[in-house]
Amino acid sequence: MENGIPERERVHQALIVLVEKNQPYDLEFEIHPISGPKRRIIKSIAELELDDAGQPCKVLGVVQDITQRKTEELEKHLLEIKLLQAQK
Repeated sequence: MENGIPERERVHQALIVLVEKNQPYDLEFEIHPISGPKRRIIKSIAELELDDAGQPCKVLGVVQDITQRKTEELEKHLLEIKLLQAQK
């Protein structure tokens, strides 16, 4: 696991496709920081801005830590499963 990003190659490939083909991306992936929480889930959205000549000049995007939201979704799902089992 290089740089704490297990899916580093997938994230890197999305950036390459963005720059080479102007294909925006919307990814979720895990990171494992050296310090702090053991595992975080990240959402990264990016698009390319072109200059007047149609050449790439900027990558515009957002990187957001969605760990809490994903944890809450999982907990809700597990509670729904328990409820269904209890109703049987």
